[in-house]
Amino acid sequence: MEPKAVGFERYVPLDKGNGFFAFPYEPERPRGHDLVVAVEASSFNPTDLVHYKTPLAKENTPSVLGFDGFGTVVRTGPQVVLFKPGDKVFFAGDQTRRGSFADLEAIDERIVALAPSNLTPAQASSIPLAFITAWESLVEKMGIDPRETAVNKEKSVLIVNASGGVGSIAVQLAKAFGLKVIATAGRKETAEWASSNGADYVLNHRMALSEQLTEKGLGEVDFILDLYGPDDRFSDFVTCLKPMGKIVSIGKSSADLPLYLLKKKAATFAWEWMFAKSTFRLESLSTQHQILATAKQMAEEGKIRPRVTRVIKGLNPESVREGLTSLGHNDTIGKIVLVH
Repeated sequence: MEPKAVGFERYVPLDKGNGFFAFPYEPERPRGHDLVVAVEASSFNPTDLVHYKTPLAKENTPSVLGFDGFGTVVRTGPQVVLFKPGDKVFFAGDQTRRGSFADLEAIDERIVALAPSNLTPAQASSIPLAFITAWESLVEKMGIDPRETAVNKEKSVLIVNASGGVGSIAVQLAKAFGLKVIATAGRKETAEWASSNGADYVLNHRMALSEQLTEKGLGEVDFILDLYGPDDRFSDFVTCLKPMGKIVSIGKSSADLPLYLLKKKAATFAWEWMFAKSTFRLESLSTQHQILATAKQMAEEGKIRPRVTRVIKGLNPESVREGLTSLGHNDTIGKIVLVH
């Protein structure tokens, strides 16, 4: 059977019709560090919705979404050293290339790792983007040392919007690092989810967080991981933060943030975007392979658990639209996965 992908050429609102279609697609011969992977499962992420509205470059038309995947290596480029045909792998995506809503995908080996042996394809495909984002936020941006659990026990992290894909992994990682974890949620269901996922405390992010910290006797926090967007909460974040504290956000912002508020606390703010390393071909790209290798180890040791709450079957235009529509409701707990 001829391999195919599901893509689109222009944005069609999901509630107005289906802009996706299947088309024959096979990647070019792998070059350099490229692998060609036969994809068995992909997961949906908010970045899929962003890129559906703002497609990739014209040379990649039709655009193919999907920035998480699990599959089998079928071909390798001449500089590949980490994998061989037949390896079961999981990987994060590259926004400069066609994605994983396809039978075959070309992907740089430096954002790939051997898949956890104890997980299903659906579970494995739900991990990479969320794990890399959470790890880079906590370790690279905040400077938390995962090995210093005794030191970390004296520190706290506030994870805002903790029930989605990244939040679910971030809570587990922070607990594994030894931190006191304060999560936020906006509904009873998501609060229960965050608590069951390991959060020590759960606040309501529809109310002022600093007031809730005071009411619960928790005081200021060392770190804030914002998984929603800082526009409406930035001054509240600063109030929540200890002197010398750190805020990291992955959420979108449409406003000029009042960074001057951080000065009196000598605090810092940073953006996290896991695609920066692949988009700009940074020398640090291979760290994402190493991060995913850590994810494999932690999954096999039971230190992290994938949170798949819905599985959609079949690679076709209808299933892609269905997954994105569900994601667009903004009430997703855990991850939605497409099994090809």
